[in-house]
Amino acid sequence: MAANSINSIRDSLIVSCQAPPDSPLHNPLVIAAMAQASMNQGASGVRIDTPDHVAAVRSQCPTIPIIGLWKQQLPESEVYITPQFHHAKAIASAGADIIAIDATLRERPGGETVQDLIKQIHDTLGKPVM
Repeated sequence: MAANSINSIRDSLIVSCQAPPDSPLHNPLVIAAMAQASMNQGASGVRIDTPDHVAAVRSQCPTIPIIGLWKQQLPESEVYITPQFHHAKAIASAGADIIAIDATLRERPGGETVQDLIKQIHDTLGKPVM
């Protein structure tokens, strides 16, 4: 499915359907509705934050390609987009097809390197990384 997901979004519109935690839109059903509306209007994929939101979108839109991420503000690191493997695993388990991470070389929490994180996502989860 990974290759199909990548091919289906290549050279097309991907809509980011996200809302910060303090927003009234930060609700799994609202995010799923935004994703469905995006697809209805021509988006070929969506970018979704948090496991709960990914799961809601996957439930409401079973065939939509989902680029999943999990923003985490951790005190020991500036990296906040899917900073550690357990975040990627939760996003994958919720139904993401592709895992989005911060791929900079900044220090990551727990001493994990970006190279190790990408390798774990590929080898353990079988997901492409964006």
